[in-house]
Amino acid sequence: MTKITESVGHDGKNFHADVKVIQNWLNDQKLPDSKPLVIDGIAGKRTVKQITAFQHIVVKMKFPDGRVDPGGVRRCERW
Repeated sequence: MTKITESVGHDGKNFHADVKVIQNWLNDQKLPDSKPLVIDGIAGKRTVKQITAFQHIVVKMKFPDGRVDPGGVRRCERW
């Protein structure tokens, strides 16, 4: 996978090229009940929804945050 330079998704920087990388990658994951994303470089509701679904289904995050950060996972903790 091509690396992203900045965060993508909810409250991310959402640089056009980075969003395209994540959209392509999400389409390759073939999550259940998800339609392929349009590779448009826009972190819209469907892109964030699929990031969140991946975090929930695959990563098993207790509180998915709908965001992908370069170099790791930003964990969302609830108080």
